[in-house]
Amino acid sequence: MMYTEAAGLRLSKLALGTVQLGLDYGVANRTGRPDRATATAILELAAASGVNTLDTAPAYGASEAILGEFLASHPDAFGGEPPVVVTKLSALELDGEPTPQAVHDAVRVELERSARRLGLSPLPVCLMHHAADMTRHGGLVAEGLVRARDEGLVERVGVSVYTPAEVERFLAVGAFDAIQVPVNLFDQRLVEGGHLERLAERGTVVFMRSVFLQGLFFLEPEAVPPHVAVARAPLGQLRALAAEWGRPIAELAVAFVRDLPGITSLVIGVETAAQLAANLRLMACPPLPAEARAAIRARFAGLPEALVNPATWDRRKAAR
Repeated sequence: MMYTEAAGLRLSKLALGTVQLGLDYGVANRTGRPDRATATAILELAAASGVNTLDTAPAYGASEAILGEFLASHPDAFGGEPPVVVTKLSALELDGEPTPQAVHDAVRVELERSARRLGLSPLPVCLMHHAADMTRHGGLVAEGLVRARDEGLVERVGVSVYTPAEVERFLAVGAFDAIQVPVNLFDQRLVEGGHLERLAERGTVVFMRSVFLQGLFFLEPEAVPPHVAVARAPLGQLRALAAEWGRPIAELAVAFVRDLPGITSLVIGVETAAQLAANLRLMACPPLPAEARAAIRARFAGLPEALVNPATWDRRKAAR
């Protein structure tokens, strides 16, 4: 397993995403949510393979509770050291114009709930799940999370974002340690805009999600759901590129992102232990030739947000 050091943390280059352990998730998910035995097998394999970074959130159904039960029943699974668990701060239920203390108290309640479910105190990393919280209530939510870090409830804090504008906002705040961003073969906005370089210059922990674009890369163009029809032509081009370079699409997807400067960990979720084993093999695949990287950059630069941002898929699906 490869590891990266950032902000005083040593993190596995592969981070296990656990949304699938708590929810049916992913446009290409055909197996549904794994049962407890399968979830345990996934976590056991992750620990045995050196994966020490786990991504979760209260919004991921039972994910936090499942992780907490596993950590309690397998205290030595990660070599006697607790894994780096990255959880999220849910949207806060606050009325009107709350005081700084009211916001801080609400943040504290959410962090304590996650800590109890996970059995971890302090929490290793907590990200605001909604980038709008960086400015909501005049920035008090962000201030409350930073204050919680300073008080020792959580060791490192940050935000999960979708857009380059949200990364700009993160950089402007300046008080955070970590960020989770989408980057993949189709979504190169943060590469093209130089955002990854700026994050690296600051020593930010950068968790990269959506390496397979929620599994979209593995669908045949004609099997793409109607609300993501915009993906059909690029998927055909991706298949042609994979054939040209003699590399499976999964290898292209992982190697392209894995070797970008500034990426700390790739957050990839699974529904089965076999999928995790496959991802571990993918993480060890050879680098892409410079010519292949250049071809990918040229072929998929500037794709529309309607394709690269899954949040827009959900809105179009709901409208049908």
